[in-house]
Amino acid sequence: MRFSTFLLSIILFTNCLVFALSVNRTLCLLFTHLSVASDYPSAWLAEEVPNVHVRFSFCCRLWTGKYTMNLLRFVSLRHIFFITIIWLLALILFYRLHESVSIDYGKELPKMLNKIIKLEKEISEQNKEAGRLLERLDNDKFAQKWFIFSNSTDYTAHPDDRDAPLSIGDKIPVLVMACNRPAAIRVHLNQLLLLRPSPELFPIIVSQDCDHQPTSQVIDTYRDSITVIKQPNQTEPILSKKLKKFAGYYKIARHYRWALNQIFFNMKYKTVIVTEDDLQIAVDFFEFFLATYKLLIADSSLYCISAWNDNGQEVMIEDRPDLLYRTDFFPELSPKWPNGFWDDWIRDPPQRRGRSCIRPEISRTAMSLYGKSGVSKGLFYEKHLKSIKLNTKFVRFTAMNLTYLLKENYEKLFSSQVNQAPVVSLNAIQAGLWTGKSVRILYRNAKEFVDIAKIIGLMDDMKAGVPRTAFRGVVPVYYYKTRVFISPVGEWKNYDDN
Repeated sequence: MRFSTFLLSIILFTNCLVFALSVNRTLCLLFTHLSVASDYPSAWLAEEVPNVHVRFSFCCRLWTGKYTMNLLRFVSLRHIFFITIIWLLALILFYRLHESVSIDYGKELPKMLNKIIKLEKEISEQNKEAGRLLERLDNDKFAQKWFIFSNSTDYTAHPDDRDAPLSIGDKIPVLVMACNRPAAIRVHLNQLLLLRPSPELFPIIVSQDCDHQPTSQVIDTYRDSITVIKQPNQTEPILSKKLKKFAGYYKIARHYRWALNQIFFNMKYKTVIVTEDDLQIAVDFFEFFLATYKLLIADSSLYCISAWNDNGQEVMIEDRPDLLYRTDFFPELSPKWPNGFWDDWIRDPPQRRGRSCIRPEISRTAMSLYGKSGVSKGLFYEKHLKSIKLNTKFVRFTAMNLTYLLKENYEKLFSSQVNQAPVVSLNAIQAGLWTGKSVRILYRNAKEFVDIAKIIGLMDDMKAGVPRTAFRGVVPVYYYKTRVFISPVGEWKNYDDN
């Protein structure tokens, strides 16, 4: 750009110089002609009339013509010189300014770009933060107005329902089980407090075992936002030599029993959400429990709502965060308690009594890295737990009609879906012949189910004869972009706990 500008300036200057020289040449020729023409009458007149006056006039005209021509030549040259000087000064000034601006612009450009990028990031972050705040405000407004009518059969949220006041029985406390992981409890509490839509509707109660001082110090920093209780019995459980290696599981069972007694009998709550310090929670964690709580109260065939899908690895779930199921496999807790291994005990038929739980297609909880350092020493973490997908899309469950999950509705709906699905082979599914459709794979006994589960990648263990996520013996899974129902042969009657 500088070269082209310089070249253009030289051309303009040259044109002006040529024009000035041409004008000068023309004027000189013109006045030369005039001077010569004026001399002839004077000469003729001098010969005919030898008069001093006439000769004097001739000399004056002759001198005047020559002087005028010389003067014009001088003036033209002076103008050319003046124009040349002006052009040179203008060019020098122009290039000085242009160079100065170019240098400053070159130096400032990276700074300006960095400022623009930084400003864009700040605006983006502010927009995200504003979105989060608006969502929290919206959730808070919605949650604070929520009320549950026990006799209602319509589970869609109505304005009249949400305007009713809350009582102690309508609050849903969150019981956080903690022991000796200070970093884990800090991260978990931060998540709960960030996503909680209403402190009044979802009070947080942290129950600590182990009497671990670093963990206690972290928990104490949240006392303005939570309630803290501590399990008082820190004695070692009395166990046989064979069971001593399982002492940690007995301590956990003791802690759960004590904490749940505090919730239900001392604090008089009707229900509770139980979490542990090594869990991550989804963005709609509270929305999920708020909506399904009414089902739990209304349907006596339900005894828990679980945020967890045992087979919730990303490769085995459909991208349907709104999808919920009933399951006969119990993944959570109960008011009655054993001395140890409560999670296995609670799945036994005497405790389950034919009841079901509700669970999501995509888990609303996931195991954090802190889960590797638990009592199980990370036994299932690397193999299974770390691959469970946590939902990232907010679903407005409280605005949905969830009556399809009631027992009388769900059994008909689920049986119809399963029975209408054609029976196919695993090879056909893996070949992509049934993509986007629903199919069945049949098994005749526990061994065949385990074989199928291992090929697909499901958890293949059973508790009291119930496969994980099963409902009436059927395990739904999303495999090769196909909805697959792993179903028992014939009509299902009951589980064989042997």
